[in-house]
Order: sequence, then structure tokens, then C-alpha cells
Amino acid sequence: MSKQGYYKWHRGVRKYIDRTVKVWIDRPILVDPKEISTPEKIGQVAIQVLQYPGLFNLTMPSSSRSSWRVSYKKKAVIRITETEEGLHAHVTNFSKMRHYWFFKK
Repeated sequence: MSKQGYYKWHRGVRKYIDRTVKVWIDRPILVDPKEISTPEKIGQVAIQVLQYPGLFNLTMPSSSRSSWRVSYKKKAVIRITETEEGLHAHVTNFSKMRHYWFFKK
């Protein structure tokens, strides 16, 4: 977000705004829970789906509700880097995944 765009927001709201612009990639992806049961497997699935380096948020449906009856919350952060061997994924901040029955650290 540009500085001018940031200043268009009400000054009381500005402190809660993240200046980075977040976009959804394509559409929700359906995977078998066994494929995302560990951080390493989450990284492998992310590399297969995204296929380019960058910093990504893994969002999953949560129990909180919105007007569309489902709310997506960030569950992990995935950093994909390009190395000499190919793409490598590093998953961090995955503590919220422990609420799911299939996840094993």
C-alpha cells in the first residue's frame, strides 16, 4: 500500500492496518489431511501447488462464523525459497494447527 493510500484511512484505524497487500491464490485447494499432518508435508504440498518462491499464509476454515457462514484464519506461514537443488519450503508459526486431529508435530 502506498503512503497516500495509507493516509486515506481514518487515523484511528491506521494503527490496525497492515501495509502489505494480501491476495488469494487461485481458489481453495482440497487436500487429504494425511498430506498436511506435519510441517514438512505442508511444505511439500505448498511447493507442488504454488511452484514459485515467496512468503505465503496457510489459511484454513475455523469455527468462527462470518456472513458467509465460514471464516478462514491463518494457521501457518510458509516461506518458499529457490536453492540450487530446486524449491525449498520452511513452515513457521504452525502452533494453531495443533487444534486439528490429524496434525502431529
